[in-house]
Amino acid sequence: DLAGAEGSVENTMIPLVRTGEMYLIAAEASNRIHGDDIHGAAYLNALRSARGISETLAAADDEMITYEYIRELYAEGQLFFMYKRRNLPVIWGQNSRVAASEDIFVLPLPDTEKNN
Repeated sequence: DLAGAEGSVENTMIPLVRTGEMYLIAAEASNRIHGDDIHGAAYLNALRSARGISETLAAADDEMITYEYIRELYAEGQLFFMYKRRNLPVIWGQNSRVAASEDIFVLPLPDTEKNN
């Protein structure tokens, strides 16, 4: 059993992208390519089925894809990039949202970058 071995590569690997996130990206891209909400539903249905959700979707609009992103990537830090890419207000607490702006989406430059 190498999973518990100290210094093994399995203990140092961090995934760059998860399969569930790839299905969400494919759903979003498929809708944009085809110009409808129907093509992305197949990707969302595959993801939802893998998560044990038997209800299938006939269509998957941007709001549904956003909802699935939130469910799939909760507390992983990847939602920031989805909010930034789509210029969406960020959920900040139960009933508040912060409007998308450069104040929250543009990270400050380190001092070493400013001085060069």
